[in-house]
Amino acid sequence: MSAEPEGNSELSADTALGKFKVTSPNMNMLFTVLTFVAALWAVWLVMEQRAEAKAREDKLASAITEMAMAQREMNCLTAMPQDKREREYNSQNSFCKQMARLR
Repeated sequence: MSAEPEGNSELSADTALGKFKVTSPNMNMLFTVLTFVAALWAVWLVMEQRAEAKAREDKLASAITEMAMAQREMNCLTAMPQDKREREYNSQNSFCKQMARLR
């Protein structure tokens, strides 16, 4: 008969760093700690991804807003008579630029 209680398993490994021997209670603790570390890592990945997604969303919203303002200004310019368009387009504080910023 063996001196070990039933159900007690043992794992040993010989590496360049030395010999390692892990018994069943230690394996349970090891797997618990590894599972906990993996869960924390997964939560960190999700939180990091959310932060990156928020930054991308903000950049996209800014680009869409800028494009909409440019489209509104262009619509205003095309509605004006031909002789006023170039002067209105080159003006810093033109009517069309003010209207494009209102929305």
